[in-house]
Amino acid sequence: MERKEKLKEIIKSSIKLESLVDIAIEKTTEKMKMADPLKDLTVAQCSFALKVYDAEPCSLTEIARKANISKPSASVMVNKLVNKDILIREADQECRRKVLISTAPATKKFIRQVDEELLLLLEAIAGKMSSESFEAWFEISRQINEILPEG
Repeated sequence: MERKEKLKEIIKSSIKLESLVDIAIEKTTEKMKMADPLKDLTVAQCSFALKVYDAEPCSLTEIARKANISKPSASVMVNKLVNKDILIREADQECRRKVLISTAPATKKFIRQVDEELLLLLEAIAGKMSSESFEAWFEISRQINEILPEG
């Protein structure tokens, strides 16, 4: 098989893996009997909310740096997501002048459940692989994560 055909096969499997996120979200909405709090967000807003989730609690400066956007842009995004009840702002207990940003409790609970569902789906795939194939998949995923920039 030529390189181009192999790349097409990689794209095909990547699309299948991506669809697992949709399946995990669907299972979560059914289990929790609640709507997906992220479904009406733009891709940029959803990505930003997930970055906050990964870094929380964080300052505006920290999340702007992590999202690779200006502080004013991050401020606008935080305001929008606070208004949509996706994020919350809280005063830092150690320094009352500092404001920390984190995901709202319902959003946090939803994301955690999606993560759990996704792990179950991936475990089912990994269970059908030899341990050598699984280790190779893991190593390749690690390399991809090192090559691709955050964002």
